[in-house]
Amino acid sequence: MNRIVLAILACLCAGMVDARQPVTFDQAAEARAAGETEAARASFRRLAENGFAAAQHQLGSMLLAGEGGGADAVEGALWIRLAAAQGHQAPGETPQHSLEPAQRDAVAKRFPDWQRRYSETALFARHAPEPCDDCGEGQFDGLRPTFGTEELVINGRQAVLHKRAPKYPRELRRRGIPGFVRLGAWVGPDGRFENPHVIFSDPEWIFDGPALAALLDWRVEWEDSAPRPGGRYVSESIMFYLDGRSWERKARRQYERLIDDWDEDVAAGYRAARMASILGFGDLAGGHQGFMTLMHESSKRGLARAQIDLHDHLQGGRGIRQDSRAAAFWLHRAALSGDALAQFLLSLRGTGEAQFDQALLSQAAEAGSVPAIMTVLRQELAEPATADKQLLERLVELLPEFWYMVNPDQELVERAKSLAAG
Repeated sequence: MNRIVLAILACLCAGMVDARQPVTFDQAAEARAAGETEAARASFRRLAENGFAAAQHQLGSMLLAGEGGGADAVEGALWIRLAAAQGHQAPGETPQHSLEPAQRDAVAKRFPDWQRRYSETALFARHAPEPCDDCGEGQFDGLRPTFGTEELVINGRQAVLHKRAPKYPRELRRRGIPGFVRLGAWVGPDGRFENPHVIFSDPEWIFDGPALAALLDWRVEWEDSAPRPGGRYVSESIMFYLDGRSWERKARRQYERLIDDWDEDVAAGYRAARMASILGFGDLAGGHQGFMTLMHESSKRGLARAQIDLHDHLQGGRGIRQDSRAAAFWLHRAALSGDALAQFLLSLRGTGEAQFDQALLSQAAEAGSVPAIMTVLRQELAEPATADKQLLERLVELLPEFWYMVNPDQELVERAKSLAAG
C-alpha cells in the first residue's frame, strides 16, 4: 500500500491572523480575563465538547452569567455539574441553588444524556479503536523500507515515485541504533520535492539530515498531465534499521524493559512500543491489537504522540476499523492541549472554520513547528508584493538552529530573509 499521505493546503488564508483566536485552555482563560469574552466562550465550548472538565466549568459559568453571548441557565448548570462529576468544581459554588424548580428538573432530566455525550470517560470509550480482521496491515506492522520505483496516486493523479535509499550514518550503524523519520514536502509540477522538512523523528534529530538529503533526490513522474502550480503537500516515512541477530537481541531487550515499565513512564514506554512495532517486534507489545490498546491507553493519558498516531490509524483504517470522527476527536485532543505538531496537522485536515484553522497553523508556527513555519513562509512568498516583512523575519528567527545544520534545501528561507531585509 502506498504510504504517501496527501494533505492539500486548503481554506488557509495568507499570513498570520492579527485577532487572537484562543486554542488551548490557558489562552481561552487569558482571553476571558482580557474581556475577549465571545472568543473565550467559543474556545471553551470547543474544549468542553471534547471532554476537558476545566473548560466545561468555565463555559458553564459564562452561560449562567450570559457572558460572551446569551444566557442559558440550564445548559450552564449542565456543564458545571458535568465538570464537578469529573472532579472539577470551584469551592462553594452551587449553581443549582440559583435555578428555578422547573430548571432544576430540566437539568436532572438531561444530565444522564449530557454525561453520555460529553464526559471524558464516555468520549474515550466512544472513540476507542475497533479491532478489524479484514483491514489489512497496521501502519507500523512489519514495516521495512522499500526503495526504487513505486506506483502511487496523488490527488487522483497517477504517478510513479522514484526513491533512493538514504545513507546510514556510519557511527549510528556501528552502534546499531535504528531510527524513524517522517518527512513532509510539496511536490511541484516538475515532480521535484520542494521545501522538505521533518515532521517527526525518533530518535529526534540524529537521522534528519540523511533522510532530508535522500528525499531531495526523489522524483515523481506524472503519468498524465502535471497538476497546477502551487505544489501538493505529501508526507513520507523513512526507516533506518539493521539486520543481524545480535542487534535484534539488544534492541528487543531494551524495548521490552521500557514497555514493561510503561505505567511508570508512559512516554518512554509508548515510544519503545512504537519503535518495536516499526521494526517488526510487535510481539513485545502483545501483537497489533496489543499495540492498539497501548496506543489508546497512552492517548487517554494525554500523550500527544499517541493521539496523533491513533488519528492516523483511525483515519486510514490501518489494522483497525476506519472511523473519521474518532480520528478527528483524537487529533483535536492533542491540538487543543497545545501540541504544535497536532495543531499543524489539524490545520491541514481542516475543522470547517477557516479562521480557527489559520489560528492553529499560526500557533504551531509560533511554537517553532518547522512544517508550520514552512507552510506560512510559502503562503507569504506566494504573493511577494503583499508579504508581511516583519512576519517573514519572525518566522525565520523561529527556525531551530539545528534545522540549518541538517536541511540541504534552504532556498525558501533565503528568499524570505532577502524579502524581509529589502
